Amino acid sequence: RAMAARPDSTELLASINVPALVIVGTDDRVIPADESRVMASRLPYASLVEMHHSGHLPNLEEWAAFNERLGTFLTQLPG
Repeated sequence: RAMAARPDSTELLASINVPALVIVGTDDRVIPADESRVMASRLPYASLVEMHHSGHLPNLEEWAAFNERLGTFLTQLPG
């Protein structure tokens, strides 16, 4: 309930100037995939990964594929 009542901070996304990875389960019933797509589109340096056999917890539902995608993202970071 607390998360649902928090103020919307969507306008702050454009000010995040670091690489970001947005992973969404396309069958998420808690946060619709379209909301995650919008979030990724507003982050200047975002990568979006859609997990097509997951709901709200792709890190548990498809842990191997999730870890692979996260690992790829992390190895491509500069520095």
